[in-house]
Amino acid sequence: MYLCLGQSLTPSSYSSDSTLEISEEMLQKLSLKDVLDYLADQNKYESALDYTVCSLYPELEKECRAYYDGKGKKLTELHNKRYVKKIDGIVAMALMAFYQEYQKLIGTKKLDRN
Repeated sequence: MYLCLGQSLTPSSYSSDSTLEISEEMLQKLSLKDVLDYLADQNKYESALDYTVCSLYPELEKECRAYYDGKGKKLTELHNKRYVKKIDGIVAMALMAFYQEYQKLIGTKKLDRN
């Protein structure tokens, strides 16, 4: 995985040292992991966070794919802590926004069934 962050994700990730702690916590608490894992799988990413980060930061996709191919380094080996923390904050905010929109969609679907 490009951005593996928690104990539930594999240690062979791009960032297996809990680099994006806030984002990983948000992903778990908001129950979005299944939805984003599906999207990640459809787009050939190894994790929901990889998918989210590369969607928000398309310039990192090349690094992510190189890591998947065994030709790249981890996020923390390529970028300084300040940049990684910035990514973490933005990904966490994006997850919260996605969650809010997802909840609206679920609420709409529930209303449509009645």
